[in-house]
Amino acid sequence: MKAGPAGEYGPGAPVGSDGALSGAGPLTAFRAPPLVSGEAHVWFARGGDPGRFESLLDAEELARADRFVFPEHRARFVVAHGLLRSLLAAYRDGPPGALRFVEGRYGKPSLADGAGPRFSLSHSEDGIAVALARDADIGVDIERVRAMKDRDDLVARFFSEDEKEAYFALPPARREQAFFRLWTRKEAFVKGIGLGFSRPLESFTVNAEMPARIGAAEAAPWCLHHLSPGDGFVGALAVGAASVTIRGGRLSCG
Repeated sequence: MKAGPAGEYGPGAPVGSDGALSGAGPLTAFRAPPLVSGEAHVWFARGGDPGRFESLLDAEELARADRFVFPEHRARFVVAHGLLRSLLAAYRDGPPGALRFVEGRYGKPSLADGAGPRFSLSHSEDGIAVALARDADIGVDIERVRAMKDRDDLVARFFSEDEKEAYFALPPARREQAFFRLWTRKEAFVKGIGLGFSRPLESFTVNAEMPARIGAAEAAPWCLHHLSPGDGFVGALAVGAASVTIRGGRLSCG
């Protein structure tokens, strides 16, 4: 896959305030658009043949994959990490299998050579999101919207007081959507700052409305964006910049 000038599918469609991602064609035809300062790119895909991606992974990734008990979970891990390698390689104009990763103190991955781009990976069921930025920290999270018996308990345990007040004031029919918006926005932020769940989720506040907002001690240089990938998924993108243009789309792994 060659990087450089935008290819058949253009530079990625701008992602508006509604977070909707438009079709961007098959992964096999993907050409990485220029990733410039002030932009973040986010790509979403579903499914894919793990046999196509397995050869791209290194020994450590394969060992992690083999620790999954259920074959479908192993397959999803292989596809997600293979897609990440494929996209990073396209932006760097190099082979996916040659990429090497390191992890920060709290597990946030980055490219070992430090050359970038900065990136974040999220997957839920068979949905995968990869976000990239040139010179800003970034975090992405997606979730498949689904019924959860312990949803209200999770809010009570892990959300800030302001979030709990707003959530429990909603009629029950609106709480499912609110929960997944809150959860993905919180997780995107803690992934972006590189602390993961070592940063208590109740220590900062996000909203469930549009546009997405965040209140945290270190939030001044950060912005949050709602993502609506489609197919019952919801997500959020956190970028370490006061403002940013979001581009991207939905890729087919078939």
